[in-house]
Amino acid sequence: MTRLRTVALSWTETARYRVTVNVPDTFDPDAPGVADVLAGLDGAGFVGVERGDIAVELVALFDPSAVMFVLDTPPTAAPGADVPAWAAYVGLSEVAAERGTHYVEEAVRVYLMRDLNGADRWVIDPTTFGDPLFSEYSDYGDSGPVNDECRCERPDECAAVVERMSRVGMPDGEELMRMLAAARGYTVTRTATGAGR
Repeated sequence: MTRLRTVALSWTETARYRVTVNVPDTFDPDAPGVADVLAGLDGAGFVGVERGDIAVELVALFDPSAVMFVLDTPPTAAPGADVPAWAAYVGLSEVAAERGTHYVEEAVRVYLMRDLNGADRWVIDPTTFGDPLFSEYSDYGDSGPVNDECRCERPDECAAVVERMSRVGMPDGEELMRMLAAARGYTVTRTATGAGR
């Protein structure tokens, strides 16, 4: 399994521009205000940008909402050299193991339907709201949460956690909406018609 790790990247950029312009024969390139006039060219004549001072800082906690950063050509390290920390990947099950907790999964089923107004688009089936959502694992022989990926090496304790989680009620559609919004940093508001956005 490829491992993920959250890092903070910082760098500086130097942009280069070249534009041909006509000026009075009294033009003084060293005169005050020339830089402000150049700013008014609105990016014309862009040649390129140079990036430097690249720094990588490990973040203590894994951030699942961070942007995925993948190099087209992975860096090569000399034999015996340490692999750069930013090139590593830590799975969520390993994050749980590092914290001494258990990685227990569940999945819910959200029903969609074609727009009743006749548009060729998917909309949420109204049955999604009001009652707890069905477990997606129910079709695969499991009746609740699973711990197949847990790396705790404490099977009895892990089984007890799974059993407890099986008694935690599944969210309904509105609760799931709020969970998704919180995970992505959104705030849920309600319109005058009662529809969330």
